[in-house]
Amino acid sequence: MMDSSVTIYKKAGYVSYGTSDADKITVRNSLTSIKTNRAKDTQVTESTIIMEYEKLPLAAFKGGNTGIIDNYAHIEVYFDDLIQYSGVIKKYNYNEGDKTITLTCHDMFYRLLNATNEDIVYGATTAVNVIADLVGRAGLNFYQAGGDNYSISNLKIAEGTVYADVIQNFLETMHAAIRCSKSGTIILEDQYPDYIEGGGDRNHFDWVYKDNSNNSSDDAGRDASLMKNILKVTCDVKNGDKTQTVFDKFEDPLMTEYLNGEKWYDIIDNPLANTQQKEKQ
Repeated sequence: MMDSSVTIYKKAGYVSYGTSDADKITVRNSLTSIKTNRAKDTQVTESTIIMEYEKLPLAAFKGGNTGIIDNYAHIEVYFDDLIQYSGVIKKYNYNEGDKTITLTCHDMFYRLLNATNEDIVYGATTAVNVIADLVGRAGLNFYQAGGDNYSISNLKIAEGTVYADVIQNFLETMHAAIRCSKSGTIILEDQYPDYIEGGGDRNHFDWVYKDNSNNSSDDAGRDASLMKNILKVTCDVKNGDKTQTVFDKFEDPLMTEYLNGEKWYDIIDNPLANTQQKEKQ
C-alpha cells in the first residue's frame, strides 16, 4: 500500500515560508482523498485534497498571522516520501457534517499568470535568457532541458503584460513547451519529449503504475475543428517610423491528405515570428 502525506508550511512573505517544526504540519492518517489534474492543456496544475480538519492549526478566518492552513500557504504532497506536487492553497472549504476540509491548490506556475508592474526592456540577449529572467521575476526557479534557442537584439515588454503570455509567444517560435515540475521548478523542454510506453513517462512518473495499487482515470479525444492544414503566420515589424506586416503561409501535405484533401485555413499572429524559421516553428 502506498504511503501518502501532505505537508503545509506557514506563510512568511511572497516567496518564502517557515520551515521550523512549529511552522509546518504533516498530515498522514487523516487524508481522505488527493486528486491532481496534470492535463497538458491546463497551464496550472490543480490538486484537490480532502482531509479531516479537527485539531488542525487553522488560520483565523478574519486574517492575522496565527495558524498554518491558510490561503497562499505553501503545500507539498508526497507518495512514499517522493514529492509529487508542490504549490499553494488557493481555496479551502469546511464541511461541518463530515468534519473534513477541502483544499484546492495550484502549483507554482500560477505566479506566471501575474502581470508585470513595470516596463521591461531587454538588449542583446537570447530567448532562453528572457524566459529565465521572467520566471525569476515571478520568484520561481528555472531549468532548461530543451527548446531551440535564438538571439534577440531588443525587446520591450509593456507594463501590465502577463508573464505567461510573453513566454507562450517564445514557445511558439522555439518548438518548445514549459511546465512546472512536481517540486515547483519551471522547466523549458522540447515540445514533444521522449515517451516510454508501458513504464510511464520518465519526465513525470516515479513508479510503474499497477491497477491494484494506483487508481487513475482519463478522458481523451480529438476535435476535428482544431485541425488546420494551411496556416498563415503574421508578424508586425517596425521599419523606421513605419510598421510592416510580414508573413509566410505553410501547408502540411500529410495533414491535407488526412483531411480528405479539404483546405482548412487559419491565421496566427505572433509578435516574435519575424523570420521564416520562427514562423515555421
